[in-house]
Amino acid sequence: MRRYLILVGIFLFLGAIALPALIYYVGAKIVGPYEGSGEGSGNLVEFIASIYLDALQGLPTAWFLILVPAMLWILWRLYTWIRRSQLAT
Repeated sequence: MRRYLILVGIFLFLGAIALPALIYYVGAKIVGPYEGSGEGSGNLVEFIASIYLDALQGLPTAWFLILVPAMLWILWRLYTWIRRSQLAT
């Protein structure tokens, strides 16, 4: 159970910090610099803060972005469990 909680924490970290940072840097290279949503400079911290503010407002896209690594891991575990069950029978 402890290992499971550690993995959930890792995947939540990936969704909360690493994935938005990756999106920010890839978007900056492909689309151009992030303009920001207010009077800020449009840096990485402002980008991540805007995602958190959207999540606090209940926007599904922000929650999806934050939770997608954990959801993918859970779906992978479900798939492997079903696959093992089918092979065992």
